[in-house]
Amino acid sequence: MLRRIGIEAFMGGLQMGEGVRNSKAVESDILRDAQRGKKHVIADFDIGAESFFPYSSPPGFSELVAPWEVSVMRAAFVAVAALLTAAAPAAADDFRVETDVFLEKKAPVAQYLTLFRGGFVFDFVLDESEESAIEEIAIYDVPRQRFVLLSSPKRGVQTKLTLDQLFQLTAQVQARAAISEDADVRFMANPVFDIRPFDPQERRIVLSSKRLTYSAVGIVPPEESIVRRYERFADGYARLNGIRPGNLPPFARLNLNEQLAAHGLVPKEVTKTVVAGAVFGKQIQVRSRHLFTWRLLPTDQDKLDAADSRMQTFKHVDPATYLKWPERLARQQ
Repeated sequence: MLRRIGIEAFMGGLQMGEGVRNSKAVESDILRDAQRGKKHVIADFDIGAESFFPYSSPPGFSELVAPWEVSVMRAAFVAVAALLTAAAPAAADDFRVETDVFLEKKAPVAQYLTLFRGGFVFDFVLDESEESAIEEIAIYDVPRQRFVLLSSPKRGVQTKLTLDQLFQLTAQVQARAAISEDADVRFMANPVFDIRPFDPQERRIVLSSKRLTYSAVGIVPPEESIVRRYERFADGYARLNGIRPGNLPPFARLNLNEQLAAHGLVPKEVTKTVVAGAVFGKQIQVRSRHLFTWRLLPTDQDKLDAADSRMQTFKHVDPATYLKWPERLARQQ
């Protein structure tokens, strides 16, 4: 069975209030206007009809892992910091996910720790060069529908993005890719997959095409609500990584997230295969392994303390500066 995955399906994965429902209309407007060459100004930056992700670059590792980012004033940062420093007992439905990413190697090339605590998700990009070091932190603030990004201590900056901004920006990415002369690029904008019949025993989901294939094995969490919490985070995180220079658009990954949630699963292992073609000179296969623990550990407080420290001391910058977009694509107010 061939199934087209379009913008409507993606919007269904993040029904989180009026702001997101409004974003659906905005995305449609941007897609239509892009065909006419009209530009849209989003927050502090304007990407117009231009694509700022170089398709000649390999897909970013974090796009595969898909789990987030942003918008806050100083007072909001203080409120989150208070939550962190309180070190309150973890709720019964809090949980953690350890993720290892492999690129045709036995040793992981990237590692992540994701903590789901109350209405927040804390995603830590771990630094392999130094034990227990944290390269970057992303905080997904569910009630306020935003992400906060905290850089490494060496860089010392932070930024903010709302889900509305992410929807608008990824709509522009999709609009530009959809009118590309390259068939591979157009596929990334509106993926069409052959969805293999689901095997409830193996719990494997396979989305295949001649350009890109996902194969995912899932697990059933102890609470049904966890599926929804994870999907919301994974969708936002995929969109965030979709606007990072060098990464692929998020739409194929959003489809995988939707399929996992539809079967009541969270991912245990995901294999992503990009077939050689115009976009990539050779076949690339990336595999992620996810270890869920249905409670937080005492040592996790150290990571939360690190997030608290960075929020209170790091310099605030605009998203274009934080994400290092090309200068021609960033327009300051």
